[in-house]
Amino acid sequence: MHGVGITREACIEEDVFLGPRVITTNDRYLNMWENPSFKSPTIRAGAAIGAGACLLSGITVGGGALVGMGAVALEDVPDSRIFVGVPARDAGEVRRV
Repeated sequence: MHGVGITREACIEEDVFLGPRVITTNDRYLNMWENPSFKSPTIRAGAAIGAGACLLSGITVGGGALVGMGAVALEDVPDSRIFVGVPARDAGEVRRV
């Protein structure tokens, strides 16, 4: 979608949906002037990231997982789980119909 911010070296696998204005970050500590430690997020196959969601550096969004609109994911999202809110919290299992 439009306006997606993908950081350098982000890993995005196949069949991933990124809604409008999704943001990925790669610097957890804003230390870009002294000893930067960049680590981009990983988004596994089949995951969906809702509009306006933000992914903190170094996290992994598991396969088939869902990060809701406007959520701020500060930690790894396990496979097939739904994370929503600020900060994003586990809201249950993704159910396939």
